[in-house]
Amino acid sequence: MLIELRAQNHRSLREEQVISFDPGPGSRLPDELLHSGLLRVGALYGANASGKTNALHALAWMRDAVLRSARAWDPEGGVPREPFAWGPPSAGPSLFEVRLRLPAGDFTYGFTTSTASILEEWLFADGPEGREPWFTRADGRIQLGAPLEGDAALVADHTRPNALFLSTAVQLRARPLTPVYRWFHEATPVRVGPGEDGPSSPAFAALRGWVRTEPPHQIELPLTPPQTAGREAALLDLLRVADLGVHDLAFFDDGGARRLHLRHGAGADGAWLPVEAESRGTRALLQLAPRLLHALESGGLVLVDELEASLHPLLARHLLRRFDDPATNPRGAQLLFTTHDTQLLSEAGAGAPLRREQVWLTEKDDQGGTHIVPLADYTPFPGTDTEKGYLQGRYGAVPFLGLDLAQGGAAR
Repeated sequence: MLIELRAQNHRSLREEQVISFDPGPGSRLPDELLHSGLLRVGALYGANASGKTNALHALAWMRDAVLRSARAWDPEGGVPREPFAWGPPSAGPSLFEVRLRLPAGDFTYGFTTSTASILEEWLFADGPEGREPWFTRADGRIQLGAPLEGDAALVADHTRPNALFLSTAVQLRARPLTPVYRWFHEATPVRVGPGEDGPSSPAFAALRGWVRTEPPHQIELPLTPPQTAGREAALLDLLRVADLGVHDLAFFDDGGARRLHLRHGAGADGAWLPVEAESRGTRALLQLAPRLLHALESGGLVLVDELEASLHPLLARHLLRRFDDPATNPRGAQLLFTTHDTQLLSEAGAGAPLRREQVWLTEKDDQGGTHIVPLADYTPFPGTDTEKGYLQGRYGAVPFLGLDLAQGGAAR
C-alpha cells in the first residue's frame, strides 16, 4: 500500500509536495475505513489548471521510469522528465519518492534526476533498529546493502546513467527487489476522457481477460448465454448497479474482427448491441471497471483522473464504498483520484462518501507552482458541511468567478 508520495520539480509541482495516506495519530476515522492503518481512498479537489492531474502524473511518471527505463528508454536519450516550466527552464533536479507498506515490511524508494541522467537513487527498509539501506546511488556509484550482496553487484556495474537501478536489477532477476517493482507494476493510471473511451482503446483490449468470447453467430437473434461466474460476474454486477439495463456482455467474432457487445433486456426481447452504440457513460464505466475490480482483487493502487467523467454521482459513491468496505476490499486496494464532484463531500443523507482526512486541495501560486494541502488542516465551521464550505471558498482551491464569498470566509 502507498503510505506517502513526494514529488518536486515535475510539471507544476515546483516545490516539494506530499500526499500521505497515513491519517496520523489524531485521526477520527473509523478503523473500517483503514487497512493496515492507511487510507484506502484519497481525492484531489481544485480549480481547473490547479495541478490536480500533475499530482497523479508524478506518480504515473515515476511508475513508467521504474517499469521502462532499463529496457525502453533510449540509451543515449537522457531522461524524459518534465520539470517545472513556468518562466525560465528549471536546471534543478526532479525528485520522486514513495513510502510503501508491503507484506515484507515498510520501504522507502526514490530518486532524483536531471535531464541527462539519474543523479541519486535509494531504497530503505524500516526495521526495528531504524532504516536499513538496501541500496544507495550517488555520484555515479551504487552501494549495496546486505540484502542485495552477491549477484546484484554485477547489475550495478551494468546500470546505465539514464536508467534506474531498480528497473535494471529486476530485469536481471534480482529477486529481493521484486516486491517493490511489483507494487509499481500493479499501480494503474487511468484517464476517462474523449478519445480514450473508444472501443479501440487499451481499456477495451483489457476487457478480453474479463469477458468470454462467443463463436460466430447471428448476433441479432435472441441468445441464451451460459451462466457467468468470477470476474465477468463482478463486472456485470457493477454494470447492473449503474442501472444501465445491461444483462450480459461478450466478445463476438464479427466479420473477422472481435467486437464487444452488450445485451440489453432479458429473455427473447433482449438485444445485443455493439459497444460503439453505447453511451459515453457506459463506455467510461467499461474502461474503469476492469481496472478497479482488478485492484480490489490484487490490492493494487488505481489513479483516476476525473472520476466523475461521464459517471453518475451515485455510481461514483458506489465505487468509493467498494474501496472503503473491508468486505469488498479485503486486500487493501487504494484509489487516488481527481474530481470536481462536490456531492462526494456532502454530509447530507447517509453521510459523505469522502471524509476530510481523505481529501487534498490543490492551488497555484502567483508563479504557477502547485501547492497541495490536506483538507484536514482546515478547521471546520460549526454547522457547515464540507461540501458547502468548499463551495463557499472557505478552504480555497475553487476558481475565482467574481462572486462575493465574504460570507463564507477563507480562514484556516
